Amino acid sequence: MAQSQSFRQQEEFLQLFNRYKPIVFKLQKKYRLNNFDNDDWLQEGQIVFYKILTCYDVEKGATLGHFFKLAFVNHINSLLRKQTALKRKADVLSCSLEKLAPVDEANYRKGMNYQPHILENMILKENFQKYQTLFSEREGAVMSCYLLQMDLAEIAQLLHISENQVRNALDRGKKKLTDHLVENRE
Repeated sequence: MAQSQSFRQQEEFLQLFNRYKPIVFKLQKKYRLNNFDNDDWLQEGQIVFYKILTCYDVEKGATLGHFFKLAFVNHINSLLRKQTALKRKADVLSCSLEKLAPVDEANYRKGMNYQPHILENMILKENFQKYQTLFSEREGAVMSCYLLQMDLAEIAQLLHISENQVRNALDRGKKKLTDHLVENRE
């Protein structure tokens, strides 16, 4: 008897949910969730719909459809935040250009360099070739020397320019590379 009542409740739930299913498909067109197909969207919609049925109050004045839409949009935004946080994991694990060479004045003068893991350095050097077109001739030369762990004085001597010119070219090059990577999400 309890099983048939449970089955009847499931059927009633699905009938009611089917009336509001177009909201799910409308929001699916508006938002993009990675690796979500129609079944995933419907499942998420059913979960949210079930939750709102437990707290929906007719006396509040909102229609069930409007209440469901607001709750589902909030749920989608939570899923998007979660996916974005997972994307940022790659940023945390990546090797920063700032770690490869000195950043502040004291470290510039001392020529102190962080020695990154050999593999990180190799990967960065290999991929750096793809970005050479971003830089002017001077910026490209300075950035290449920078990736070879040369300090400002060595770069200046090698390129026959002042340390100040090296620092300026380095700053411009890092900004261009950072902007390009952020823009293209590489």
